Amino acid sequence: MDCLEFSANVIRSLAWPTAVIGVILIFRKEISSLVDRLRKVGLLGIKGEFAEGVKEGREPARKITISGAKPKIEPPLTSDLPNEDVIAAFEEIEETLEDIRPRLDKNLPTYRSIVERLERDGHIKTEALQLFNSLREVRNIAQTAGSEQISTPDAQEYQRKATLLNDVFKEAFKRLQPP
Repeated sequence: MDCLEFSANVIRSLAWPTAVIGVILIFRKEISSLVDRLRKVGLLGIKGEFAEGVKEGREPARKITISGAKPKIEPPLTSDLPNEDVIAAFEEIEETLEDIRPRLDKNLPTYRSIVERLERDGHIKTEALQLFNSLREVRNIAQTAGSEQISTPDAQEYQRKATLLNDVFKEAFKRLQPP
């Protein structure tokens, strides 16, 4: 084996590891985000489960301040199925938004449009709108998850955020003039 063949073999054997390291370096932020959201991982079957959306509402929830409104510290789950509890918590928000709709504009077609109007008119903060969108996304995941269940701690955190947001909407409702 001459020097040229040796160099070609070394380059060939280092090509894939170098490419993998390059991809990891280029996408390190995205990979780090995925690893942070990883809830379960398999090994040889290469299966990963991510806690999508549940953590997205954490920061907006921390930024919302409500005078006199204090969510329960540990809301009990009402069923053995955390996904059902997530759905039920969001339904409470929807009920409050149904109360708000006639005071704001009875022609607003969706709950999202009601929340956007509340934010645009200054009745709620932008963080409340962001939290609503995050909670709605997690509720959608819970509805379509099939046999996959959100963890009990995540469902309890979701309920805390939903209670906090519902309190924000109830405060806005009190400030709105009746039709």
